[in-house]
Amino acid sequence: MIFDFNPYDRKLHDNPYPVYSRLRNEEPVYYNEDRDFWVVSRYQDVKTVIQNPEIYSSSKGIAIELDSNGRAIKDHDYILKPLIMMDPPQHTGLRRLVQRAFTNRRIAQLEDVIRKLAVELIEPFKNKGQCELVSEFAGSFPVSVISDMLGCDPGHRVMFKEVAGQLVEKMGTDIAGSERLIMGLCGVLNQVVEDRKENPLDDIISVLVNSEVEGEAITDQDLYAFVFLLLVAGSETTTNLLTNAFLIMDKQPEIREALIEDPSKIPQAVEEFVRFDSPAQGLARSTTKEAVLGGVTIPAGEQLLILFGSANRDGEQFEDPDKFILGRKDNNHIAFGFGVHFCMGANLARLEAKVALEELLRVMPDFKINHEDSRRLHAGAIRGMASLPLSFSVRH
Repeated sequence: MIFDFNPYDRKLHDNPYPVYSRLRNEEPVYYNEDRDFWVVSRYQDVKTVIQNPEIYSSSKGIAIELDSNGRAIKDHDYILKPLIMMDPPQHTGLRRLVQRAFTNRRIAQLEDVIRKLAVELIEPFKNKGQCELVSEFAGSFPVSVISDMLGCDPGHRVMFKEVAGQLVEKMGTDIAGSERLIMGLCGVLNQVVEDRKENPLDDIISVLVNSEVEGEAITDQDLYAFVFLLLVAGSETTTNLLTNAFLIMDKQPEIREALIEDPSKIPQAVEEFVRFDSPAQGLARSTTKEAVLGGVTIPAGEQLLILFGSANRDGEQFEDPDKFILGRKDNNHIAFGFGVHFCMGANLARLEAKVALEELLRVMPDFKINHEDSRRLHAGAIRGMASLPLSFSVRH
């Protein structure tokens, strides 16, 4: 292949899908010799990688990290190792424990709280006729939900939002900066954890601090890693899902009109939003031994970037993959992963997106995007907007 695929290339972020199509058609298992990592772009190959963690490990990191020469770093010691960076069997017991906080019943019970938080965030701008969606709503909303679930002081929300946003921006390119942010976050979390050990409440941290995994108490490090994952992956997924959804509705106003006319279609729209323009475009894996994927031999110890964003546009899996189809049948997208690493918070993200779209479209059914002042997020395989100014008619 005659081009250099680089997930940190800002030109790629504007519209990666033509490049993905070329990868799938020309070299679906592609080795970037200059940067020393592999790229997997077809749906079935991506799924094969996800389904075989004993061959394609998460333990070396979930992002392709580049050194000062632009080459992939293949071995790095992380100060926190969240679930998403664990393989079975270590992953299994801890996931089973924290999964208790994300049962369908427990998530459904959160809808009233989530709606209240959404309405509170909309209130300051609903009569202004304009807002900047990321800073005034989409960036704060999921962090507020997660802070509430964790039982953290509302005063921590601003700090959590800033840390999550900065970590995403530094992902893969500023390891030292990321670690400083994580250490600061751990300092705050340590105070919360120590308090919950003495004064348990009805929140996730209280449940976890006194729990055991296979007969051993859960460590503070595991707790910090879980909260770190929840804050970063949980908040950024919903934030970027919402900005991507508004861009799609802006380009295809018939989708917006259909959702305003019949809000019961919003859940199926959310599934198509995440397929059509996935907030998480890809994750990294490393080979534990020599592997054959798509007819290509990959040596042991290699870094792979598996492209969910490309897999979700694969014409072998989806009819008219480059078309947004509300009510798409057999929408087996993998925007939330698959198998043992299927996103625990997927149903929370779905509920947050449903509630947010219901409330936002109620207030701003005729929204317009100021494209000139919009700014795309440049954060590797995370796809969304850093700024999305909207204007709308004030409703009395």
